[in-house]
Amino acid sequence: LDNVQSFCNSLNPPQLTTSNYDYVISAELRQLWGNYTINSDVSSYNSSQIDSDQILDELYLGAEANGWCTAANLVYNASSQRGQYVTVSPSLNATAAQRLARAKKYGYSMYYETALQAYNQSNYAAAILDADYAFALSNASSQFNILSVQQLDNLSSSIAHNSTYGVWATEFADEAQFYAVQSALASNSSLAKTYAESADSAALLANQLSNDTRLIHDNFVAAPAHQGGQGTGTESVYEAEYMQGIIIGLLALIIALLLAIMALLALILTKLGSKRKRLRRRRRK
Repeated sequence: LDNVQSFCNSLNPPQLTTSNYDYVISAELRQLWGNYTINSDVSSYNSSQIDSDQILDELYLGAEANGWCTAANLVYNASSQRGQYVTVSPSLNATAAQRLARAKKYGYSMYYETALQAYNQSNYAAAILDADYAFALSNASSQFNILSVQQLDNLSSSIAHNSTYGVWATEFADEAQFYAVQSALASNSSLAKTYAESADSAALLANQLSNDTRLIHDNFVAAPAHQGGQGTGTESVYEAEYMQGIIIGLLALIIALLLAIMALLALILTKLGSKRKRLRRRRRK
């Protein structure tokens, strides 16, 4: 756990440019989530009584944090310095504060806590997008019992269609479209509703990220280049496709890692349960 914590704390994002900003800011969010998870994990581990179940829980959270920070590190290292060097206008302070206030109404969560942390560090771009996660993932459920499955599917598809500004907005918009199609095809009503709710959540998140990614882009101000080169002022289609491939690969890697950990934990718990049963039998004898 200490190694994961040190790794997460050691990461530094590259300088923002008009070409890499979407990737870098998104990676900053993953680093924030990784730091939040590992710090909470270490704190819980140090303050609780240690038993086998607790250790397994802490290891699982440690692996989750490592996955977030590994993803952030890979994106940082792959981010190009093409384009003009920029920084986010301080005028976004007010927007970030508004997004935080909106998210707070739905209660505290990892996304709200890390958004507040970014805001306190004057990282207004990360704060805005993080607060979007906090709001969208909580607010979507308010429509689940109001709209029918077909209404949710139609609403999700409509929202997703116009929510594709930025790589992550596009990813969640595509996810929403996928779930809406699966909902329409599902023969089981419960499964259809589950897909429809997932589509609605993804579409709302895509919409928030799309709108605010555009807002962030429109509030860039020119910045001096750090030592080591100048931006070219050109955008690369191949670079964008390459980075999007990395993002998709990272998602698959994290999901595969979590599934593997869950399988390992299940195996360990099964063995621990068998040992306990044998010990009980011996005591009875």
